[in-house]
Amino acid sequence: MERLRQRYDLAADDTSMDWKFEKWTKGKVFREVLEWEGICGYSDWLLGLVEDIYGIELKEDD
Repeated sequence: MERLRQRYDLAADDTSMDWKFEKWTKGKVFREVLEWEGICGYSDWLLGLVEDIYGIELKEDD
């Protein structure tokens, strides 16, 4: 939640948008956090690496 608040230029204790963030799918949250960190367009690739290396399938839910 902290990173999403930062991404949308909210204070760390500003919960005004939390209701919206909580409705997002895990896939959207993952993409938003990666983009905030400057990693754009790699969410599917990273999820694929986790599956290939660790054998854990993290399914996109959107």
